[in-house]
Amino acid sequence: MAKSISWRGVNDAKIQVYPASGTWTDILNVVSVTASPTVTKVEQRGDDAKVRDWYHSPAGTLTIACSSINDDLIVMTQNDPERTISSQQYGFYNTNKSLTPQTVSLQWTINAYDEATGATTPVVFYCPKATASNPQPLNFNEAVGSFEYQFDMASSANLVNGNALPGGLTKIMFYHVIG
Repeated sequence: MAKSISWRGVNDAKIQVYPASGTWTDILNVVSVTASPTVTKVEQRGDDAKVRDWYHSPAGTLTIACSSINDDLIVMTQNDPERTISSQQYGFYNTNKSLTPQTVSLQWTINAYDEATGATTPVVFYCPKATASNPQPLNFNEAVGSFEYQFDMASSANLVNGNALPGGLTKIMFYHVIG
């Protein structure tokens, strides 16, 4: 039986180099996570009628918004370490090394409220395989600053831990574990 849950906010998010290294790096000050899966639909027509729809090429975007710049995440996603030049720390964005970004695994956690029992339980979402896109523009204004990291999700034949998918599944983009 499916659970009915509700939630508010994101408690935590982490990233690791793909394939799973087992070492997760915390993504600091996460404000929101947005997973936007897509699939291409092609209508097949014949004899002046619709025959069927074909669905293919699953893709998607994962956006993580933070209220601060996370140096470790910039280094990992941009495939370009920070440098100290004349005792000043430099972070570089959209460099030639950014054109070959790291493939990573991501996880984020929410606290869910079980509608049936009234209990609060963590729900962890996983994206086994994603490629870091260039970071979105920094937002400088009177309010708290924000920074978005964007990832192109890719289909994976394995769970984050490397295990095969269960129940005859052959590809996934992301999944969740309750409890």
